[in-house]
Parts: sequence; C-alpha cells; structure tokens
Amino acid sequence: MRRLLVVFCGLIWCASASLGCVADSARCPGGGSNCSDRQDAPIDSGPQDDMPDGGQLDQPSEDIYPPDQSPLDLSIDPVADTQDDLVADPQAEVALDSGMDGDLGGHDGSAAFRLDVQPQLTLPYTVEGSPVPTGQLEVYEVGGMASTEPLALAVQGPFQVIGDLSPLQANETRLFSVSYTGPVADPVIANGSVHLSADGQSVEAGLGAVVGDSRIPEAVWTADRYGHWTLIDLPSAPFPHPSASWTDSTVLILVPAGLYDWPDVNLVLHLHGHNAIVEEKVAAQWLGEQQALSGRNAVLVAPQGPVSYPSGNFGKLHDPGGAANLARDVFSVLYRDGFVERPLLGDTVLTSHSGGYLATADILDLGGLAVLGVQLYDSLYGMLDSYERFALAGGGLRSNYTSGGGTGANNQTLAGLLDDHLPLATTFGDVDLWSYPVIIGFTAADHSNCMFHERAAARWLTTSGLAPRPDAGPELLGAVWEDGQVIVTWRPDLGAANTSYRVQGSWDGSSWETLADTNLTQASVSGRPHLRIVRHTEGWGTSDPSDTYGATGDRWLIVDGFDRVLGGSYLSPTHSFAASLGVAVGESFSIASNEAVLQGLVHLSDYDRVLWMLGDEGLRDLTFDTTERTLVKDYVNGGGKLVVTGSEVGYASDRTWLSQVLHVTYVSDDANTNQAGDFTFGVTYEEDYPDVLSGQTTIWTYATGGAAAVIWNSQVIAVGFPLETLADSQRSTAVQQLIGWLE
Repeated sequence: MRRLLVVFCGLIWCASASLGCVADSARCPGGGSNCSDRQDAPIDSGPQDDMPDGGQLDQPSEDIYPPDQSPLDLSIDPVADTQDDLVADPQAEVALDSGMDGDLGGHDGSAAFRLDVQPQLTLPYTVEGSPVPTGQLEVYEVGGMASTEPLALAVQGPFQVIGDLSPLQANETRLFSVSYTGPVADPVIANGSVHLSADGQSVEAGLGAVVGDSRIPEAVWTADRYGHWTLIDLPSAPFPHPSASWTDSTVLILVPAGLYDWPDVNLVLHLHGHNAIVEEKVAAQWLGEQQALSGRNAVLVAPQGPVSYPSGNFGKLHDPGGAANLARDVFSVLYRDGFVERPLLGDTVLTSHSGGYLATADILDLGGLAVLGVQLYDSLYGMLDSYERFALAGGGLRSNYTSGGGTGANNQTLAGLLDDHLPLATTFGDVDLWSYPVIIGFTAADHSNCMFHERAAARWLTTSGLAPRPDAGPELLGAVWEDGQVIVTWRPDLGAANTSYRVQGSWDGSSWETLADTNLTQASVSGRPHLRIVRHTEGWGTSDPSDTYGATGDRWLIVDGFDRVLGGSYLSPTHSFAASLGVAVGESFSIASNEAVLQGLVHLSDYDRVLWMLGDEGLRDLTFDTTERTLVKDYVNGGGKLVVTGSEVGYASDRTWLSQVLHVTYVSDDANTNQAGDFTFGVTYEEDYPDVLSGQTTIWTYATGGAAAVIWNSQVIAVGFPLETLADSQRSTAVQQLIGWLE
C-alpha cells in the first residue's frame, strides 16, 4: 500500500509517492514498483480532456458484468422500528427510558425504580473467517429501588444476549454477555438491538458487529481543521476490474470534525471526471472543506477511477452491489479505527463531476444503497433515463451546466421531461435550494470550477436533506427591529428532526441569556446588540452558535455579505463581525444577511443608512450578484446613504456598476500595507490584499499611497479593506469618522 502525505489545508496538497515511482508523481498501486497506471494507457474511447461528449463514453457492456461474478452485498442489517425509542444522549452514555422524568428518584425526591442501559455495545472488530469476540452489556438501576418484576429481554438481529433476568436490586449494575451469531465467512456489517423491560419501564440498546475484509490494510489518518482523512487501498475500490487494466485501488475517506454516529452515519460518495488523480481533484474543488462546512453528518468517500485518463469507467461500481460493497469496506475502516461506534449506514448522496455521471447512474440502478440525492456538476452527458426515474420516484436531483461543458442540451431535455410531473427550479439561489428537491440550471462557473463557485458543493449538501452534525450552527438570516421588538429569523434545516431553537442575547458579546425557545424558525425578542441562535436536537444536544447579529433600532441596516470561508483569510464557518460593526456605528441598527435582502425578507429602502459588509468576499463567492447590484442601485438612486467595506469590493465587482453606482474606480488589488489613515487593519483576521480605489473625494490614504476609502456626493462611501478587521479600540473611531463624511 502506498503512503502519501497530503496537507488538506485547501490551498496545496503535497504528495510524495512510494518507492518505485518515477518523479512525475506516478503512483504504485499495492505498494509495488509497477507504475503502469500512469505510463501505459489502457485502450478506451473518449475525448482527451475532462469533458466527455454525447454520453457515449465507456457505456457498460456485458464484459463489465461477467455472468459468473457474485459481488459481495453490503450486509448492513438495519433493525426495523428500533430507532423510534432511541431518545438517549449517547454522549452521556445513559439511555433514557420511555417517558421518565429527569430525577433519579420519584417526583418528591424519594427512591423509585428506574431502569437504564448503556446505549450501544459494539463488539470488537474482526476479519472474515475469525470469530467475533463477545462483549458485555451494562444494565443499571439508577433510581434507588429494586424492581418487583424480573427483567424481560427481546433481541433483534444476529445476536445472542445472555444474563440474569431476576429482579434488579437498588443501584445495581448487571452485566449481560452479548455474542454475534451471524456468518463470518465473508465480510459483513451487522446491527441489532436488545430491548429490556421491568415494572412497566423499557429501555433499548443498540448492538453492532463488524467482520471486515482481511485485505483491508491499516489506514494512515491525517487531521486538520476540517476533520480526519486518509488515502487507503480497498478491495472494493473500482479497480482492479475485468473491464480494464487499471489497478489503482485508492479510496479517499474524509471524516468531518464533529461526526456523530447516532442513530446512523450518512455517506457522500463522489465520482470524479476524466483525467483525474482523485486527491488532486478533491483538493482543487475543495470537496473536503466543503463537505465539512456543509455541516452534514456524513462521511465523504471519493474512489479513484481511471488514473489520468479520459474514461468514465469506474470498474466495480458498475457491478450490481458494487457501491454497497465499497460502503461496507469504508464502514469497516471507520469502525475498526474508532470513528464510529454504531456502524449503521443512513442515507447516501451521490455527487458527480464531468465523466462521473455514468457510474453514478449505474449506482442508482444497481448499487444497493439508499440514495437520498444526486448532484451532477456539469456531468449530465447521458443516462437521462436513470436520472429521470430517480427524480420521479421522489429523489433529490440537482444538475448544473456551464457554457462550455457540453451538457446543456441534455440538462434542458431532462428538465423538459420532468417539468410536467414535479416542481422544478432552474436557478441555484438559496430560496430555490431550500425549496425545490429538483433543480436543473445554468451556472456561470467554468467546467473545472462548477463545484467550487459560490461554494456550490457545500450549499447543495447543506440543502440535500442529510442530517446536520450536532455541532453545526444554524444559518441566521436577520435580526430586524419592528415595533419595539426584534424579529430574529433563521433557516430551517431540511435534515433536522426533533429540533428546537434557542435565541440568545447579550449586551456585551460575552455574557449570554436565553430570550426565546421555539420549534419555529422565527422569534420576537427584546433588543440586544448581540443576538445568536443555537439548535437543540433531542438525543444529540446543543449545536455551536450561529453568526452573531443584533438589533437596537432601525436607523442603520448592517448587511452581512461575508460568506467566504474557503481560500480567504477567515476560515471559521460563523462570525460576529456584523454585530461589531453595528455597535461601531453608535446609532440604532438592525442586521440582515445578504441572502435575506435577496429574498425580499428585508428591504434596503426601510433604512436611512446601510453598511454593506463584504469581508474578503471575492470572485467565486461574489461581492454583488446581478440582483444585489440592482437593489443597491435602486437604494442609492432613491437617496439612501451607503457604506461598502471589503478587500475585494473593487477587484471582484462589476467595473461599470462600480463607476455608475458606487462612483468608484478600482486601481489595484494590493495596497501592500495594513495602515490606512490613522488606523491599522488586519487585526481580527489577516487581510493581505486590500484594494486601492479612487473616487470623488479621498477619506483615508494607505501608508503606501493610494486611496483606502473614498466618498461620492456625501452619500456613498467605499472602503477597500474590511472595517471589521480593525482592533476593537479603533473600530468605533474609524466608523464614526466615515459617518461624519455622510452628514
């Protein structure tokens, strides 16, 4: 097995091949010295770039499905109807009973029988042909009183549970022996449960066992801010396979930070396009980072297809059950290496770029996975029937096409086939992503960037219906002053169940109090300069906080247009910058995201003054899209006073619009200093490319020369760096200086 050192930092992946490979990054499948995957191209038809045409590339033939081949099934044994009673908090390692109070005794604090059990027992990992070691399940009496009845026990799944069923004594911990009774001759993942009851109370524990493929090697895991990932050779990888001579069996697995295995773990299976080395493509499209930032409770799996060759053949993934076998091996690795305790596969989302469409369609038809959604990134070169069937059966389908990718006609044909049968959107704005299960439309990105442009992969996954990770913060839309109260609004999470939300407020940004608890996505609360929300999921706990907004009145509207968290200076998924600028204006304010403005939830014209915060939003995340440019133009033409701040406001904005609406000219992309006027920026986060601007009147000049802030007609101010990066001690002074120019 080869070993690669890959820095999953988003900008650069550094790889060193194992011995025997030539210096041009050729890789040696199986750890040997044969580098034929990079040097000897198998015979295969198709275009010589990463854009297949006509849907005719590597169509599966009978040779791909030899009649004597019997692929392994993904023997994950879901237990019917056992999840409904799992309302435990596994992190506390205490399974809740059905309908019991939180006291350990009676309502008056006296002793009362209370039955409890550890929520999950996972038997030690073993490999095919070896027996599964037994384990011990702990059952507790935690109320301080013995039961009057003996324990009743029922087991589901291939497990045997043996132990003393006599009445539990007060505060007793009793051990039950658990063994796996299923087959071990072939790889298998088994799940089950044990149900115990006494004196009208019942509890349930999950049971799991994994018999892994003996050919699965040890994994070398690397940790970064986004989670843990590995490149590992798996026996269920697409190759080797009789259909072609490729032998690279690499599979990339990313476990996002905060992954939670209760009640199950979801899967995102990505198939790359032509001429690809999987880890390079994943890095170039920021898929690991986007997977983590989507907040989904899912593992990313990206197998290597044909190495650096224009082919859509994914070998074993075209076989019946091939994708299920891959999922089985991935879960075996996750279980063996301690990333999951409950090895139960939930939903799968299939993502495909370019030539990955062919195997994606076959997985839908033959793969044996519960597929929740399919996401095609300039990838619909054929197999329209498969995707039509999937969408008509209720599956979530997103498919984009670019101006030069060659999938436009097929996408339009598929849209026409579906349009008469189900609701269909044609754009990928936030409203459509949250509202329509099927979206087929054009993207302004080029073919190579259509997964990364505007964080497409992250946004599509967030709205796929996959469950969120427990730590993933909600998306706050606005905190707006209305009739003496603040209306706080946030997005629902399409994958969240048994969820409630808590609105928290603060006067100083440090000490927080609860202002509202609700199952809705909006709450009316009293005004605070700092407001945020957290999500509470039954059995999981409380999420990380959302962005921090705030509202104290309606003189100013702070628009949070800072969404960039990939490739920029600030990498955290949430921030409190809008609230810091609201406090800095020194007058009453409300805050809304640019998405809320786009959706018409908040109207610029309702405010005398608007401060539009862009951070280091750039070309891929868009400073101002077409709709936003129109809204700002109308606001300025209506006499509204506007401050725009951001390091790419000139570089990444439409130049004609800049000149005609903001009355600003872009001069250069880097002032090469962090000094502007009397102020030092880049303190709260680094800012390395502040824009140099020019305009009617210069307010601040960079230490290196050139305008850092300009104003037009005492009405529109443009600042070429993010005001939120000023130190707390300087921010209010700087903002007050700008406001003085608007008077």
